[in-house]
Amino acid sequence: MIKRILTISLIVLGSLFTTESYCQMYDSAAGLRGGTGATVSYKKFLGRAIAFEGILGSFDYDFFGASILIQKYT
Repeated sequence: MIKRILTISLIVLGSLFTTESYCQMYDSAAGLRGGTGATVSYKKFLGRAIAFEGILGSFDYDFFGASILIQKYT
């Protein structure tokens, strides 16, 4: 009985890693980030594979700063 449960569990677990996954499609997003500081971020897709992200806030509780990122997705 235990062999049967183990076999079924392994088959189910293995199928989780072989199924195709789908992500959410979005054009822009805003968010809050925590950690050693508090920041606000905004991300905007400029095309299908290029995104612009701006981050504004206090980093490491010592100073206020901003970051601009250009991200390329493949």
